[in-house]
Amino acid sequence: MLKSNNKIYAIGLMSGTSTDGVDVACIEINSKRKIKLIAFESYPYPDVLRKRLLTIANNAETTAAEISSINVKVGVCFANSVLNLISKYNLKKLRLDFIGSHGQTISHIPKGGKYNKQILSPSTFQIGDPSIISELTGLTVVSDMRTRDIAAGGTGAPLTPWAHQKLFQNNNTPVAFLNLGGIANITFIPKAKDNGLFGFDCGPANMIIDRLVSFYTKNKKQFDNEGKMASKGQIDQRELKWLMKNPYFSKIPPKSTGSEDFGKEFSEKLILRFNSKKMNFNDILATVTAFTAESIFQSIDTFFPKKKPISKLIIGGGGAKNKTLMSFLETKLNPTPIISSDKKGFPHDAVEAICFGLLAWATISNIPSNVLDSTGAKSEVVLGNITPGLNFKKLYKFNN
Repeated sequence: MLKSNNKIYAIGLMSGTSTDGVDVACIEINSKRKIKLIAFESYPYPDVLRKRLLTIANNAETTAAEISSINVKVGVCFANSVLNLISKYNLKKLRLDFIGSHGQTISHIPKGGKYNKQILSPSTFQIGDPSIISELTGLTVVSDMRTRDIAAGGTGAPLTPWAHQKLFQNNNTPVAFLNLGGIANITFIPKAKDNGLFGFDCGPANMIIDRLVSFYTKNKKQFDNEGKMASKGQIDQRELKWLMKNPYFSKIPPKSTGSEDFGKEFSEKLILRFNSKKMNFNDILATVTAFTAESIFQSIDTFFPKKKPISKLIIGGGGAKNKTLMSFLETKLNPTPIISSDKKGFPHDAVEAICFGLLAWATISNIPSNVLDSTGAKSEVVLGNITPGLNFKKLYKFNN
């Protein structure tokens, strides 16, 4: 598979449910399958595009024409992010091989549903036209990775456990990786040569916190910087107990969630409830931050194997910057140590982008990368669609 220099260079692109922008990571994979981060940056969406993406993801009225147009606009943003990274770090000298693009999720209904009395098929939809990305960068693009897992009977999420294992597996003890994005997803990683890899979505991480901050500050702030506002409040234990009664938490993995369960509608219900109880803002933030920590603790305590306890929890994602959330987690999980993925050589905000570079590598290499115990799929499959770039013939030759 590998080229004559025994190194592969891949770009991973990720944009999560918060639609802050595009995370771009360049990784090196050597002949021994060792992974090294070469460069990483985050590039924000234009404000108008970000607001519209958030609105559409929360079931606002739209048209096929608008979706088609936004698909291109997001593709342009993704491509420009790649080009900016290449320029900033002089990556042309590496002769990049391919891009793995997660895309921007605007719909995720892996179990299907109903709309206007019509039955909706299980599906997921990530936009960010790969043809635009390939055309503007000249590189081969692997995209649309979630749909193949859903076609195989899975939930299309979480897809990253396979990549988390490649990044964080320990030779002697099980560990876990927790990503704190809009949603909190966790991966149990058995020790090397053991079976038992699986992952699932714990519940909301930053999604609810960010929405409540935006509402109560009248959009002056978009998130609780380092958890400072939550640190000034008191946890309302009755409200926390009520929040933990959400039916999602009793579901047995494999399971995934997102804005369909904890998005705008859910946050609006919380605002009405908290306002009716005349709770102050800092107490509200303390309570929903504790809600994230409690749902993670419950997930580990309930679903992780008791006979193979994890030796550490590795944290990534934007929520790792929330010191109040980290403090709550450390208290709940004591004595299990919690460390940042930064200490493993992968910055906390870069991990998910790195993962999609790795998933693209699996696709190009014809390696199945969905984990059945994570998504519930009926079969292991090679994920994604490949959009050939100017370098596709070369890729094809060294893989055959």
